[in-house]
Amino acid sequence: MAQRINPDGLQFQVGQYVEIHGPLNPALFESALRRAVAEADTLHARFPGIVGDGDGDGDIDGVPHQVLGPPGDWALRTLDLSHGPDPRAAAEQWMREELRTPMDLVHGPLFSFVLIKTAADRFVWYQGYHHIVTDGAGSTLFARRVAELYTAFHKGEPAGESPFSSLAALLDQEAEYRKSEEFERDRRYWLERFASPPQAARLTTEPGIEPSDFLRHTTLIGADEADRLREAARAARTHWSVVLTAVVAVYLHRLTGTQDITLGFAVSARKDPISRRTPGTLANILPLRVELSAATTWTDVLRRLSREVRMALSHQRYRGEDLARDLHLTGGVPALVGPEVNVMSFDWDLEFGECRATHHNLANGPVPDVSVMAYEQPDGGIRIDLNGNADLYGPQDLADHQRRLFALLEAVVVDAGRCVGGVELVSVAERAALLDRGSGGAGTAPGVLGERVVAGGDAVAVRCDEVALSYGELGSRSDRLARFLVGCGVGAERLVAVAMPRSVDLVVVLLAVLKAGGAYVPVDPGYPAERVRFMVEDAGPVLVVASGEVAGRLPSLGVSVVVLDDPETEREVVGCPDGEVTDADRPAPLHPSHPAYVMYTSGSTGTPKGVVVSHQSLVNTIAWAVETLGTRALSHVMMSTSASFDVSAFELFAPLGGGCRAGAGGGVG
Repeated sequence: MAQRINPDGLQFQVGQYVEIHGPLNPALFESALRRAVAEADTLHARFPGIVGDGDGDGDIDGVPHQVLGPPGDWALRTLDLSHGPDPRAAAEQWMREELRTPMDLVHGPLFSFVLIKTAADRFVWYQGYHHIVTDGAGSTLFARRVAELYTAFHKGEPAGESPFSSLAALLDQEAEYRKSEEFERDRRYWLERFASPPQAARLTTEPGIEPSDFLRHTTLIGADEADRLREAARAARTHWSVVLTAVVAVYLHRLTGTQDITLGFAVSARKDPISRRTPGTLANILPLRVELSAATTWTDVLRRLSREVRMALSHQRYRGEDLARDLHLTGGVPALVGPEVNVMSFDWDLEFGECRATHHNLANGPVPDVSVMAYEQPDGGIRIDLNGNADLYGPQDLADHQRRLFALLEAVVVDAGRCVGGVELVSVAERAALLDRGSGGAGTAPGVLGERVVAGGDAVAVRCDEVALSYGELGSRSDRLARFLVGCGVGAERLVAVAMPRSVDLVVVLLAVLKAGGAYVPVDPGYPAERVRFMVEDAGPVLVVASGEVAGRLPSLGVSVVVLDDPETEREVVGCPDGEVTDADRPAPLHPSHPAYVMYTSGSTGTPKGVVVSHQSLVNTIAWAVETLGTRALSHVMMSTSASFDVSAFELFAPLGGGCRAGAGGGVG
């Protein structure tokens, strides 16, 4: 159904390659490959109706169904990259691009084979499949048969009968299972285990998105480190794959705080001789559930998960999709599980005649959220691939998650008796970044807004009706006015009452007060004289800045009033330098804890009360707005409220902090 909705989607592409070391005979290889394709029923499949093809070829009222027939005219493509500067890298790049080519579910074939020459004695066999016809175990069986046939042809010996059973035999076996007592036992187990299914925890707060592509971050564990992991697993009487699964569960708990963890657990679902020897798609994702807290020891987590894994393997034939339907989960299996763990324990020890071969995975099907894949390497090491839904995670996200996972893995290897909450996950660099984010970057409003002013240049920073200022003009005017205010005694922990209507001049004044190190007290020009007098007397500002229009209406305040548009004031301000205002210009250094503005509320008793907001709080608000809302949304924010209302600081400084255009009074644009 997902493929029908998005026919060009690549989430169901499966890809791998086998690197063949030695003088392979390409003609002999193609003969072996063609015979193996002829033997594998699953590679003969196509699916009329799955994308609404309407060509009538076996169509059953547009209902997706499977048709088996000769695979048709397919070719083993060949590619010679051996003469380039880095043939192996070129081959990997080419294969990743090839993997992005959609397959035709209606007409087939649903496989793609390419033999790439990277040296005189080195070849790469690329294998691409649609996940509907095979899984990891199935592709392993197929590759093993090709190697077996090639070796027989190379030695001039009989290849023997095909070990594969038919797809019909697999379907018959599945039908028998669904009528069996084993099916009922499996179903009962899963329904009892998830009678009250938990909410699946994930590593992102973004809503789930149907995967269209994935990203991968790979880490190789050397043989010595891998041996330490295996020894730790033996000491806990379990397998190293369970240790890895425990690490993922603990990591999810540590990052989300969730104590009832459910992971996706990939199983082959091949429990009998027929399925174990026949290529096809049988892989299953089942939920592993474990409860833990920060005080839980690694030993306890391993014990609990070992039991969960044993029980899951005992009941692995029951489909995860069936369980999701039983539980009425509209999101399917992804609604039940968080990150998935897939340990690929297949036998990839292949030989093509006298040529040894090594296996490499490229893609393994859909990645709804995050999946951790592990493979044992020929040298005794272990490869860990962290795959992430490309619509939810970026490359740095995956790198950070992988680093923290390995910190936990090292912890359990060193001391399984310690509590899972005792492992430090935050690196030195991350801690510095978090502290930096917590103080809003530079930590003060002039620091953050000053960076945006410099970067903004000629872009419009603020507009009121037909009057606009660019970022450069806003910076220059506010710098000059800030120096003028410093000369008037404004500095850290000193207040400036600002009585002006919404205008570009109001924005200049507020920013200038902040740059001078002071805190502004907005006074609405429409307030009654009694309230204005109370606010000024209560706040005790060093001066009042007002427009000429408003200054004439102010009551007697007992404090100096600077009339911004007075010719004498304008001459003095213009005479001040317009460079960046720093602590060297201020009476005292400015700190994030210093007040940025004081907002007077109406007060629950009817008496206005001043609320002090620090630079740190203002900067955090700006950072939150830019990160959460984004610049597109902030571009449409207008300062529509009085400057004396608390939301006005957000309406003005959030757009400026995002490098957007702020609107003051008039329309934004």
